[in-house]
Amino acid sequence: MTKISLWAALLITVSLPSVAAPYFGVRGGITETRMEHKAADVRESELDGMISPYIGYRMGFLRVEAEYTYRAEGTYTKPAFDHTSQSVMGNMYLEPAYRSAVHPYISAGAGVTFHKFDPVVGSSDEDNTFTWSVGAGLGVELSHNLFMDFGYRFVDMGKPKFEEVEYDAWSNEGYIGLRFQF
Repeated sequence: MTKISLWAALLITVSLPSVAAPYFGVRGGITETRMEHKAADVRESELDGMISPYIGYRMGFLRVEAEYTYRAEGTYTKPAFDHTSQSVMGNMYLEPAYRSAVHPYISAGAGVTFHKFDPVVGSSDEDNTFTWSVGAGLGVELSHNLFMDFGYRFVDMGKPKFEEVEYDAWSNEGYIGLRFQF
């Protein structure tokens, strides 16, 4: 039994560099950010852009990463304000081993979103909320170290408060990205 354990440990050690690797990348796309307050009859959404640099580490079929996302300013009318959000999240991806050039993945993440409200009249306000996301996509291997990602994710940005009114904030994000893996 000891020989089998030694051979298994040797095999894992020798094959580890091929399945474990750091990576970095950037994704950008379109985000539909929605602010909703049922009692005040506010249900507005804005279609804007987003950009998101990230760093991560791949371990076999699992990827973990730290990500920053900036969402462009959206304008809402009830009450009249501009809303900008930035998120810092930790994400996990389940992705099969590379057996072909195209591979699907699913993702989940959690973090914090920093909201900034700029009203037409009055002073600006800020709030920070817990954020979570789920998504899916396809990775396309362009070369041994370069990948293109096409994906979608739903981001629940919590319940930020503006002028003592609590909103439900969430976003649908479609993106394309480039990832370089060492």
